[in-house]
Amino acid sequence: MQLDFSAGVFDGTARYLEVGVRPAGFALIKLENKQTSGHSYWLYSGALAIPEDFGIYDENAGDYRIYIKGTNGNVGIGTTDPGAKLDINDDAHVHDLFVFDPRTVQKEIIISRINSSSRRR
Repeated sequence: MQLDFSAGVFDGTARYLEVGVRPAGFALIKLENKQTSGHSYWLYSGALAIPEDFGIYDENAGDYRIYIKGTNGNVGIGTTDPGAKLDINDDAHVHDLFVFDPRTVQKEIIISRINSSSRRR
């Protein structure tokens, strides 16, 4: 099924929402912006053909941006096999407050302050 939201609803560019079930039986919603620099994202129940998993797939990049393991609720950013409640496979930037319980930390945590003149963008 495809719902067309073009002229009269938005600004006239072709945008639509696609809701469907893949042949393997997994539900998905496709969000596509057909403008030149637009992206297509899939909200995918049954990600990687694993019935209990969920993912947000970036069709343009050919990769999952966010992945949730249904068996344990672990969330992965940059990984489809998160090994913790939040597993980030790349740099992370916390703007204000970072709190952890040192009694439960099992690995080394490195915290450093980056001054505004050297901050990565």
